[in-house]
Amino acid sequence: MSESEGPRTATEDDGKPSESDTIQKNSNLSLKRYHKVKAEIQTYEGQLRMERETYNATWNAINSKEKSIKGLQEKIKTLQQEIDALVIEESSINQSMKIIQEKKEALEQELFPFLKERVIAT
Repeated sequence: MSESEGPRTATEDDGKPSESDTIQKNSNLSLKRYHKVKAEIQTYEGQLRMERETYNATWNAINSKEKSIKGLQEKIKTLQQEIDALVIEESSINQSMKIIQEKKEALEQELFPFLKERVIAT
């Protein structure tokens, strides 16, 4: 190789691209591929972010509903206890009314002869 010879370049003589032309072309292809892959990664990262947001929102909604359900269960339990207390109170009132009715009937039986005499006397 003489001093005047440097890297081979494309010439009209042989029609083949030089090594530097090939490296440049490959470099441009690699750069294009790099940008394409980078854009694809960003697309998937965006989709992943959206999926995570949906996932988190879903779990937040589920947790909120579970909290609501627990609150409703507590309210139901409290109301059932109130119903139980009212049933006991009603039973006690009914028992008291029965005793009062029995006492009233007993008094009427005791007073009936006396009242009968008064009615006849008038």
